Amino acid sequence: MALHYSVMLQETLEWLNPKEGQHFLDGTLGAAGHSLEISRRIGPSGRLLGLDVDESALDVARDKLEEINNVSFYQLNFENMAEALKKEAFSSLDGILLDIGVSSMQLDQAQRGFSFRDENEGDLDMRMNQSVGMPVKDYLKSVPKSELEKVIKEYGEERYYKRIANAIIEQRKIKKIETTKELAELIRKAIPGPRTKIDKATRTFQALRILINRELDVLKNAIEEAIKLLEVGGRLVIISFHSLEDRIVKWSFRDLKDNGQAKILTKKPLLPSEKEMRENGRSRSAKMRVLEKI
Repeated sequence: MALHYSVMLQETLEWLNPKEGQHFLDGTLGAAGHSLEISRRIGPSGRLLGLDVDESALDVARDKLEEINNVSFYQLNFENMAEALKKEAFSSLDGILLDIGVSSMQLDQAQRGFSFRDENEGDLDMRMNQSVGMPVKDYLKSVPKSELEKVIKEYGEERYYKRIANAIIEQRKIKKIETTKELAELIRKAIPGPRTKIDKATRTFQALRILINRELDVLKNAIEEAIKLLEVGGRLVIISFHSLEDRIVKWSFRDLKDNGQAKILTKKPLLPSEKEMRENGRSRSAKMRVLEKI
């Protein structure tokens, strides 16, 4: 099994500053690296709520935290974090962590459809929660060309959105696009020029994943929920991995500051250390922003 790194772990612990007896929520539990360290610091009198929409991620987290007795697990999207809190014996939180986006664990599971590496060919799904919503392969089967162009342009920030959308529409007339390899090869052929360092399929896969999982709307909703649930002095730490997410975090934090609800503790986004970026390639695009409720 591949190693799964917790991005910006030390920075997360420094800014959340968990202490004995406090209450925290990890809205993107994943492989539970962040949660393991938080749960150790809050001790048996504290409580950590671990949320993930991905059932397989929750299974991994339960195994990792099986000897820790201060964690509650919920299969929930983090925009619905208030639902978890309703089931607990307390009504507010000292800190909330959101580590946004697809995890290395999900990328390693070829059948989930997140990876476009040819050796990881899988079903073109991309749903974080496979019991909800529409797989990408079904979306591509019927989406109008104009909508597809807009999705690839806006969510993928892809300059060749027209070429890619046209290639997808033409291909589906012949055969439904069902695997990650089929879609990735189609995109690569649609974009002119030689192979590049960043795979040509990257932006389109990102766009489709964001759309299918409503990621940007979920993030906006989650920030609104988080500020309601935090104690005064409680902190919200968000780690994002691309510009669209970071922009939402930046402007949402600014609105909360302007409304007198919070203060921003990070004037500019914090970046991983050079050492972490060398050891974990996924961390290179990470940006952390921190908010404190007032």
